[in-house]
Amino acid sequence: MHGHAVRWGSICLTVPNRYASIGTFDFSLAESAGSRFIFAEKNDDTVGAMVVVQIEHMTSGNDIYRYRLRPGIEVAGVALKTNVFAASNALAELQSPNSESALTTRFIRAKNFRQPDQWLTVRYATYDAAGKNEFLVFYREPLDTDTLDLGTIGPSDLPGFAEAFDAVGARARSIVRFLRCT
Repeated sequence: MHGHAVRWGSICLTVPNRYASIGTFDFSLAESAGSRFIFAEKNDDTVGAMVVVQIEHMTSGNDIYRYRLRPGIEVAGVALKTNVFAASNALAELQSPNSESALTTRFIRAKNFRQPDQWLTVRYATYDAAGKNEFLVFYREPLDTDTLDLGTIGPSDLPGFAEAFDAVGARARSIVRFLRCT
């Protein structure tokens, strides 16, 4: 990380300047540890869309990253798994109070920023050949709870979420642009 420029191996990413740096925090979980770099569009004290860069490593000799890297994209010979999901900050804090997501919510709150509870998130993830180091980038934007709400989701809402996932994926591709480092 250097300012808004990120490099991981042969992959480079520049976070657009309209996403101000909120800061960085380190985390330590049972099997891994790392750092999260938070960039956000802000309106006074409210956080809107965010780009979160996470670099972590396994802390145990027995654990490795070994998830499938497809479906995804390939940049400079590196496969990045992509997926889209909706999540609630409040639910994440209840279910996994020490997760990276819950820690991010508390970090942003400690910086005196307000944020929505529900998010649409596009996740890009990869790891090194040894499976010991992982690189993740998250594009997050507030879920329009007037249209879709995780608190009241039912089977009839699934097409709406599918549309929302496609739309946020397209927006993420225009903002999170991975390139081969030169």
